[in-house]
Amino acid sequence: QDFEFCSASDAMAAVGMDRVRQYEFLDEATAAATAAAAPPPVMGGVAMTIAFGDELGPAIAVDPPGVRAARMQEEVQRRRSSTTPPPPPTLVQPASADIPSGRSPVTTVLSVRPMWSQEESSAGSANDRGELEYQCLSWGPKEVVLHTEATGLGGRPLASIATKRCAADAVYGPEDDQLPQAVAAALVSDCTSPGSESSEVAPVLCEAGAVAVMYGQTGSGKTHTAKRIQHDLVVEVFRRPGVGAVRLAYWELQAGGAVDLLDGRREVRLRDRAGRVTADARTEVAATADELQALVNIGVEHRSLRETQVHDQSSRSHALCVFEVLSASDASVPVFRVVVLDLAGAERGVETHHHDRDALAETRFINSSLSVLQTCVRCLRVGKRVPYRDSKLTMVLRDVLEGTSRVVWVSHLSPMASSAQHTRQTMQFVRSLREVSRAVPGKRPPIRWNRSEVQDWVKRLEDGKYAHLARWMEWADGATIKHEWRIDFVQRLAASGVAEDEAGFVFDAFHELLKAK
Repeated sequence: QDFEFCSASDAMAAVGMDRVRQYEFLDEATAAATAAAAPPPVMGGVAMTIAFGDELGPAIAVDPPGVRAARMQEEVQRRRSSTTPPPPPTLVQPASADIPSGRSPVTTVLSVRPMWSQEESSAGSANDRGELEYQCLSWGPKEVVLHTEATGLGGRPLASIATKRCAADAVYGPEDDQLPQAVAAALVSDCTSPGSESSEVAPVLCEAGAVAVMYGQTGSGKTHTAKRIQHDLVVEVFRRPGVGAVRLAYWELQAGGAVDLLDGRREVRLRDRAGRVTADARTEVAATADELQALVNIGVEHRSLRETQVHDQSSRSHALCVFEVLSASDASVPVFRVVVLDLAGAERGVETHHHDRDALAETRFINSSLSVLQTCVRCLRVGKRVPYRDSKLTMVLRDVLEGTSRVVWVSHLSPMASSAQHTRQTMQFVRSLREVSRAVPGKRPPIRWNRSEVQDWVKRLEDGKYAHLARWMEWADGATIKHEWRIDFVQRLAASGVAEDEAGFVFDAFHELLKAK
């Protein structure tokens, strides 16, 4: 309707009551009259934004999606070609000065997968859902930049590009094929040397000396990277002197529980041991690299795969491949552990329209567990109580998030603009993760300390006089000690052989610290 030739009341009658809309008026007088007749913008009422034609920018706002996609593709390509090509990335541990005492660093890596052939052919156009298709990412050695079409009120496209940046310790583009080898070398290089003291052996412990986590949306290349890292780990592990054999476990978390990938997808039970999740999964011992690779291949063949709207072979479970390296001098003693965790990718609602009941159950489980993971990272960042028990996945990842393991977190990104929403969420998660890994325990109240921070405090208590108690307090975080009765705390440590007076002193010192804070 042409608002120039109607009254203000007629104009208001044409305004819907269910959403905020933006109207263009041909003259200022009609716009002012309509604004004066509108009720105040309250909940459930009308909220109007008055915009004049000479302030709306170029005509790109009214162009069809295909034209806008072609312009975006051309502009992003121009920006990428105008920058200096980045040098080859190097996967290094963050500077020790950035990491607080008693906490292992999280090395964050961003990986941009190559474009698929169908994506290359559709670049510069719009898909059947009206989403623009163009390559929207550029990157340097330590940063990825997301280029998207800027929008105004109500999602109205503007004639500009919005950019969002994300920093990481290393960035690997589609042409960089050294990522798996670099991750494998980084995991093994920091592991305990053969012959050193190791922790108690459980069937499958998720408290690893080193962990590689594959994270990102479905179809972003996580499983492909995980397979190559596992292959390179097989080679790297047997290169180390003093290694006698490797004990392997391979299992996955899915909507119905946990299954053993080395035992024909047999259902296994998860056990919670002092806050650490274990699975009664089958383990196999390999004495050579060829035997170990054959076992890994068996696990890969039994992964849960399903065709989705994004990818025809999408992993629909969280898979854990656990390597326990055994000493050559004593094959019954594990020297260190390395875990490769391949997380399933989230799906948007528009990507699940053709799912059956089982597929929808899988998607709900995956999206829910990843949502809890994001919540846990946010809580760690701000010092709130962390809801690990809200998901089996976060119970498994508790040691990873609390910093007791050497972690390489590889976040995968899809290069197309139709995946921009997933890309933004992944970049935001990486920023939160980097803040958590550099959090200083002393800046948080003791009741919010995690187990790693409590152990670090015990080691420093009275100039290290009570450092020997830290190994017996792996179960304790700040909230646990705060709510524990003194007699129960003392008896728990006394059962491990700790003197009661020492246990009582630690309990009293912590509660004095709570009062001081």
